Amino acid sequence: MVNSMIKYSQKKGFTLIELLVTISLMGLFSIFALQMFSDSFVLQLNYKKQNSDFFEMSVKSAIADKLIRENSGSCNEDNLFVFNGLSADSSRVHFPFPELHCEPGKRGEILVYYNGKIGSGNGFPVGWSGIGYTDE
Repeated sequence: MVNSMIKYSQKKGFTLIELLVTISLMGLFSIFALQMFSDSFVLQLNYKKQNSDFFEMSVKSAIADKLIRENSGSCNEDNLFVFNGLSADSSRVHFPFPELHCEPGKRGEILVYYNGKIGSGNGFPVGWSGIGYTDE
């Protein structure tokens, strides 16, 4: 009876090998989990940056469309769009794109466009166009 109790008490608990295997597996799983978490975090940051650039471009396009529709202008000899009238200076200052190109159209319409890069650093390529009107 005493001999069977000694065997029973020795079987309680985990062996050192079982503990080491369990801890090493937990460490391995946590390494994979952290790697996946950090990758998803980087992807989320890139996604937010791309959407903010798109949103910024959408706002600038809306401002440009409004200024072109509400203010008249003309093409100069270098095919650059120039605002005319009393609000010409303020319209140009508030216009979101630099150096607008233009092509005269029919019945006083002017195709106004911008191709280039905007933003900090190298910027990102942008294409924008709108229809302006002359005073004539």
